[in-house]
Amino acid sequence: VTDDLRVSPLRQENPAYVIYTSGSTGTPKAVVMHTAGLLNLIAAHIRAYPGGEGVRTAQFTALGFDFSVQEILGTVVMGKALHITPTEARHSAEELVHWLDRHRINELFAPNLVIEAMAEAAEEHRLDLTHLTDVLQGGEALILSDRIRHFCAKRPHIRLHNVYGPTENHVITLHKVTGATETWPLSAPLGQPVGNTRGYVLEDGLQPVPVGMPGELYIAGNAVSRGYLNRPGLTAERFVADPFGPAGARMYRSGDLVRWSAEGELEFLGRIDHQVKVRGFRVELGEIEGALAQHPGIAQVGVLALPASETNTADKRLVAYVVPATGAELQPQRLRSELARTLPDFMVPSAFVVLESFPLTPNGKLDRKALPAPDFAAGAVGRG
Repeated sequence: VTDDLRVSPLRQENPAYVIYTSGSTGTPKAVVMHTAGLLNLIAAHIRAYPGGEGVRTAQFTALGFDFSVQEILGTVVMGKALHITPTEARHSAEELVHWLDRHRINELFAPNLVIEAMAEAAEEHRLDLTHLTDVLQGGEALILSDRIRHFCAKRPHIRLHNVYGPTENHVITLHKVTGATETWPLSAPLGQPVGNTRGYVLEDGLQPVPVGMPGELYIAGNAVSRGYLNRPGLTAERFVADPFGPAGARMYRSGDLVRWSAEGELEFLGRIDHQVKVRGFRVELGEIEGALAQHPGIAQVGVLALPASETNTADKRLVAYVVPATGAELQPQRLRSELARTLPDFMVPSAFVVLESFPLTPNGKLDRKALPAPDFAAGAVGRG
């Protein structure tokens, strides 16, 4: 199709797609991504993941998740084969690993919780997944738990990648986790921005922070989308002028807390809006989740700050939701005492809820709204 067949010439500023955010921080918003951002992403994808005809890619994520655009177009433009994952395999880790093995899948895109469950299922069913070469995690922080380390150590043919980018920017980093698994940090680095994309780590006054210091990540360059569909006020709030770029350039306020490492890579520290105050102390929920994830009996973990009661919404209490590893029995009192050895008292959750599995959104992320309410009274110890 050429411009003489169109109503008007095709420009890189034209919309390529509209996809809604997951709504994890409020009401879902429709993000309008332009062609320039999509072309830049696919070019970066081709450089990072070479290979063409004969490579089999799983189309795992839902079409409402922007990860699916990368799955589909990154596969099609390189002549790979796209294998659509059946519904039962999307909802069952056991079905997923057998499907991956049966269809000799080479590339899998999935959120952290799905990869955790897949790693456990592969071990349980003794599947080496010899054809799987690349596992790409996106949508959440990649926690390099003992289970994922063990899975990758036993299967050195699998490369693990941490893919980062808000829906408003799609993808801005493509980082391959390298080195011996025992040397991996608890949380995988985000890496460096892809070509034609810039990342600024700024403090509240929009001044750059020193290396190693936390700040909010602002994203600029080709990855910045047009904004929110029919939401000019919200667009103006989140897409702001770029004081470091050319005239008229914009940057996106990600809301993510990050820092630059000494190696020049971005490290994810958590969401700024996930920072809460408990008993006057500022608490980062990701730190508590990271400490719990090191427990050998815990397969998955999520920590929330919830109101103490319906009538006392100002008093926030920490709640840890955990899924035990296969064959493990978790006792909340023991978990609390073990966590108290490494974390200060105000960061130890008031309640622990043990679940058989986590509820997931259609995109494979943790559905926080579907988690059951805790019983704070059951977690009380000592006497009043």
